[in-house]
Amino acid sequence: MRWRTLTGKPKVVITGFDYAEPMLDGARRRFAKYPNVSLLHADVGALPMPDQYFDTINVANAIHCFPDVGLALSELHRVLKPGGTIVMNVLIYPKGNGMLDRIARRINTWGQAKGILVTPYALEDIRQKITTAGFIITWDHYHGNVLNIQCTRT
Repeated sequence: MRWRTLTGKPKVVITGFDYAEPMLDGARRRFAKYPNVSLLHADVGALPMPDQYFDTINVANAIHCFPDVGLALSELHRVLKPGGTIVMNVLIYPKGNGMLDRIARRINTWGQAKGILVTPYALEDIRQKITTAGFIITWDHYHGNVLNIQCTRT
């Protein structure tokens, strides 16, 4: 998937996908001038890519929106090359009762009612789902109600 320019710097191909056409429409407008970006309508539970296709994967603001996170993580593991890196962020249930925790709970309730959020996760539950899918957690940072996590594929 990578090739080198005359200057020797790597040039990358970026493939983005989403199940929601409105999200894709916005991305298509934003990236229309970039020939190295392709955007596909795809379900993370049944990706149209072959095994070990991607060098890296970034899942931004989406894990908590997947209806079957185990299936999604298995598919992401399947299409990531061995030794490849995946970076994700996941909404975690707020742990306290401070003002920001209460706001986070209200946002979560609103997101679930709108159908854009399936569920936040308990910290250890999502870590377990990620490792069960075959990823090795190499770094994570939990702050507020968000877990940022980096993993490699076994």
